[in-house]
Amino acid sequence: MIANQHINVLDPSGQPDHIKNDIIISVVFKLNGPNDSRFDKTKWQILKQFASEVICKEFGIQQRKQCSNVYRKLPLKYWEQNNGMLVPFKKLVQMFEEDDNYSENWFENMPQNEQIYQGFEIGQSVGCEHYITGCELKCETCGEFYGCRRCHDDIVSDHQFPREKTQTIRCLFCQKEQPLSLKCEQCQRVLGCQTCPICKYVQYFTDDAKLVYHCNSCKACNIGTREFSVHCDTCGTCMSKKFHKTHLCQSVGDCCVCLGDLRDTKYVWFRLGCGHQIHESCYDALLDQSQFKCPVCRKFLPIGEDIGIIGRHLQQINKMTVIYPEQTHTAVKVECWDCGNVFPQLEHPFGIYYCNKCKLFNCSIKDRFIDLQDYMAYLVIENPIERQNLPTPEYFKNHFINNIHDIQENEVILEVEQVLGFSIDYQNVDQLAILINQFPFHSFQEFKMCYKKLIQFQANQQNEDE
Repeated sequence: MIANQHINVLDPSGQPDHIKNDIIISVVFKLNGPNDSRFDKTKWQILKQFASEVICKEFGIQQRKQCSNVYRKLPLKYWEQNNGMLVPFKKLVQMFEEDDNYSENWFENMPQNEQIYQGFEIGQSVGCEHYITGCELKCETCGEFYGCRRCHDDIVSDHQFPREKTQTIRCLFCQKEQPLSLKCEQCQRVLGCQTCPICKYVQYFTDDAKLVYHCNSCKACNIGTREFSVHCDTCGTCMSKKFHKTHLCQSVGDCCVCLGDLRDTKYVWFRLGCGHQIHESCYDALLDQSQFKCPVCRKFLPIGEDIGIIGRHLQQINKMTVIYPEQTHTAVKVECWDCGNVFPQLEHPFGIYYCNKCKLFNCSIKDRFIDLQDYMAYLVIENPIERQNLPTPEYFKNHFINNIHDIQENEVILEVEQVLGFSIDYQNVDQLAILINQFPFHSFQEFKMCYKKLIQFQANQQNEDE
């Protein structure tokens, strides 16, 4: 958690715990060195800090995990040319995203110190679990005070908070009941900096975090800028003008993971490449669990920069995994969830199959016991980019040489065979395959530890069988 003294929020100092809330602080920064890591916080050259969200009960665990993310937002040159320190960060990012002079992969081959990043920290302020605010709102239906309309609707089931009828607030600092205002008439404390004469909320987020405009068609306030947004009557929602040009009309529905209603959510959500809709937090949770398929249609889940990151991750797993010897005598038929391509493969220990047509690792077994000759013919005809590793002595020797760097290369095989107590040949490929797949190592010391684990693992299995 970082201190709040340099961040524009409602000061929680000296306030009772029941009116405090944990918040996410956005940190906009650049790097000094061309090869500095954006994940090394000691390298951050901070440009701006501002409260961007409140941590809630529903998504709290995932929100805290998301604070380890660091996003590339725009080129440093663009920041400087457009007076980044003076323009609200939210608006600047929207301006950049609408600029046709930049592609989605603008950051490729760009030095690290020529980019602007957004990282996150945890801070504290005042309000409810949904908003930073210095007051409670009175429900004109039941006459009770709540932190916001969402707090009310989470508890009350027989009616919804009539936000357009809100007239009265209660200051959290001095408990004074008064007409809707951004400043307390009694203690003179600031209660918020944003409101709407129609929606009648009081919240404290700066323009760097949340630029807000009211849309009469949506009948609600939206995050963003009116100049870069357009309302789609078919979808029933506002969206960026750039996205509107090519979007597929689809009414806003429920999150495909938690089934939460996205029509009235305050949390970030988006459409996947397949068209299904999802909360950002639910999306990140799936990736954290190594779930890379849309839970509805099974198409490849990652979007944007994550497509390349997850693709390289799966590619690396495939390269570091060897087919078990017993799976080399027959093939399986797999089907790509994205393009429908059907082709033969050897059964992979972790179910990873590469589609040579759409270039994705997003396939599942469709049928078993396929003639091995079909697989051999596929290799000749298709010449796939990503090949499966066969359990040959040559493969295992190369694997040891490529992953053990703390002894001389010409001594690796001799040292490994001394630890194993047997030669790396076809008679021992079964045990070697288990070692490689289940006990990864990156040094000779790690290899020795992993081999001990394998011996213990096999001994435990033998005892269970007896």
